Amino acid sequence: MSIEAINWALNRVRGVSSTQKAILVALADRADANAQCYPSYEDICARSGATRNTVASALSAFEERGLLKREQRHNKSTVYTLNLT
Repeated sequence: MSIEAINWALNRVRGVSSTQKAILVALADRADANAQCYPSYEDICARSGATRNTVASALSAFEERGLLKREQRHNKSTVYTLNLT
């Protein structure tokens, strides 16, 4: 868990819906010291209370806004890097 990432998600990110905020906090709670995490969609859904479609939409919106970067890995989970700056 990254306290810095959770603080960023809760206090510095503005202009997102409450559901998107929950998704971002779920990601931040899984982030390591490098602001990276690799939770499954099922984990994000369970932790945020959002549906799979809502999570997918939020992740795309976060990427468009520059809040995170996704790296697809062959036969492995996606790496999400949060932009804490």
